[in-house]
Amino acid sequence: MEICLNGSSQDAPQVVERFARILDSDGDRLLYETETPQTTNPQILRALTKAGDEVITLSEVEQSLEAVYLQAVGEA
Repeated sequence: MEICLNGSSQDAPQVVERFARILDSDGDRLLYETETPQTTNPQILRALTKAGDEVITLSEVEQSLEAVYLQAVGEA
């Protein structure tokens, strides 16, 4: 999943980390993964809003075929 914020945030990675595994963080963009997006995504959005961060978008990011393969064989 990818979250784009309205400006960079110092606390957003720590907020998201409470609910999901962060894959990448770059200023106003966070990339994370979760096995339960139906419950985790709303929790993350509420926590970010409560912390004063403005979420612009929340998008699903497709994994490459190579990434899926590496996960399947246990190397990712």
